[in-house]
Amino acid sequence: MLSNISWQGYWTSLAITVFLYYTFVFLFFYRKPLIQYFQRRSFTSPLYSGLAIETKEQVDSSQDEGAVITPEADAPEYVPAVHSLVDEVHAFFESLDPTFHSKETLLTDLKVIIQKHVGVKGSRYQYSLNNLILFLAEQNGGFHLSAEEVGSIWL
Repeated sequence: MLSNISWQGYWTSLAITVFLYYTFVFLFFYRKPLIQYFQRRSFTSPLYSGLAIETKEQVDSSQDEGAVITPEADAPEYVPAVHSLVDEVHAFFESLDPTFHSKETLLTDLKVIIQKHVGVKGSRYQYSLNNLILFLAEQNGGFHLSAEEVGSIWL
């Protein structure tokens, strides 16, 4: 009976069995983080459904006429400042305790964080950072912020 099994058949069946075993173990033990990973990557995620994220045209029309976006603000040397600000905003929202923060204190704390990063205000990244703050406030803190409230932290 064992003489009918070739080495190629043995190694193929062993590889398939090991693959199926580890796939089962991975899905069984890491199902929730895997689902969260794909929900975070999907733009049709239920997390995005309740957010009032404005379009680029709405932002352009609602900005006051005195705000001028300068080419210097979009220079490559400001990219590290943007990354630093994004990291700091993520860390802030990860450590956020909604029971101790009100909407006003949240906006005040965000204003302090943003004031430390000088070159980001008025850059083309400000719109994306506003959307990030709206999303993180909704997801991590349960705060429903309007575009005007988030815009006020840049003043």
